[in-house]
Amino acid sequence: MTISPNIKTEDEARKAIFQLANIIIYMFIKNTSNFVGAEKLDAIYNEIEGNSATKMVNISIMLDYYKEFPLKSLKDMFNDCENNPLERSCLRLLTHQRLYTRPVEDFSKRQQICDIADLDHGKQIYFKKSEPA
Repeated sequence: MTISPNIKTEDEARKAIFQLANIIIYMFIKNTSNFVGAEKLDAIYNEIEGNSATKMVNISIMLDYYKEFPLKSLKDMFNDCENNPLERSCLRLLTHQRLYTRPVEDFSKRQQICDIADLDHGKQIYFKKSEPA
């Protein structure tokens, strides 16, 4: 008896593995940037050159701690990871989280950010406040 592969199930499994890897990478990057992040350490961050993981932590620090949105750095990072879907997906999560926690008021700037990160700028998701039990 031979078992025929079910393409739909394999495709769903691949998507689930991709999402799991994406969440794990996102959490590592966020935890690292939370431990070492501060805008005043910008000179030190600029001296450190490394691989895409280091750049991802640096952009996460910029998104979390800098007063101004790092539009140029974000655009450069998206261009650098053009052929890496996992890195792009994680970068999109970081950008979405920044826009959700600290919204950009200038509509044209927010539109630029969403275009760079390939996010839907027409919708903003708000969570309902839970009532105390």
